[in-house]
Amino acid sequence: MAVYNITIIDLPFPLALYKKLLNKSKIDLDDMKSLSPSIYQSLRSLLNYKDDDLESALCYTFEIEREIFGTRRRIELKPGGSNIMVNQKNKQEFIDLYIDYIFNKSCDKQFQAFANGFRRVINSKPLELFYPDELMSFVVC
Repeated sequence: MAVYNITIIDLPFPLALYKKLLNKSKIDLDDMKSLSPSIYQSLRSLLNYKDDDLESALCYTFEIEREIFGTRRRIELKPGGSNIMVNQKNKQEFIDLYIDYIFNKSCDKQFQAFANGFRRVINSKPLELFYPDELMSFVVC
């Protein structure tokens, strides 16, 4: 509504939200920095880890632990993920699946509702003219 009424508001949504709204740019590791600097740092460290002992040193599997309504749950990032160790060959896949879960799968229902409401107020055709960072500047300015 703020965009429709040309009202300046402080909406601290991360750039990743605008990327998703416009579906023009792929969400990547850099987008994690604005959402969770600590997770970003952990994933960046994993990516930069060069030793061959990755499996035994970090003991990561293709699952993550999340708190959902006060309960800790383990979520497999792919089928059988709890039995697949992250190693040098598949660490990029792990990071990609982690980012996909956080930015897409874990919030798909909520995002779809937000996107539908946003598009009801703002026609999709003018949105096609924007890049994510431009739309963010337009909304927040």
